[in-house]
Amino acid sequence: MKYLIIIFSLLIVSGCGNCDHCDDQPVIYDYTFLNNSGFTLEIVPFDNGLPNYSKKVTVPNNAKIQKQYKDGAPYDGYNMGVLLFEANVYELDIVFNNQKKVHYKSCSDTNDCNADPRNIFNNLNNGVGTKIYTVTPDDYQNAGSCSGNCY
Repeated sequence: MKYLIIIFSLLIVSGCGNCDHCDDQPVIYDYTFLNNSGFTLEIVPFDNGLPNYSKKVTVPNNAKIQKQYKDGAPYDGYNMGVLLFEANVYELDIVFNNQKKVHYKSCSDTNDCNADPRNIFNNLNNGVGTKIYTVTPDDYQNAGSCSGNCY
């Protein structure tokens, strides 16, 4: 029995020597979501194509959500959806005081979100390093009206 434990331990230790990324340095993500729109925002994630209001995040005007994340090998990545909801999100609404809203979807073969620099899923707003996504009064002006019924 003792012999089996020693062999098993050696196999586990020798497996670590085959790691392709063990010496890779961690990467740092420093993300900030800043609301300078002049309105309270509610950010609503979608699950399977439907809004999930129980997970919405409220961001008062002039408030921010900020987090630094250290990702070690093997890398998981990080994005604005994870900053806001602690989970991967691929679609969301940003609602301005239940008056207007904008809908964003992540990039896919059928949706080139990188064509819109304001899309929160755009590669400019995600990736390694410091990223600051600021919601401005222009975002409010460009959002679609929902006449007080955004939900």
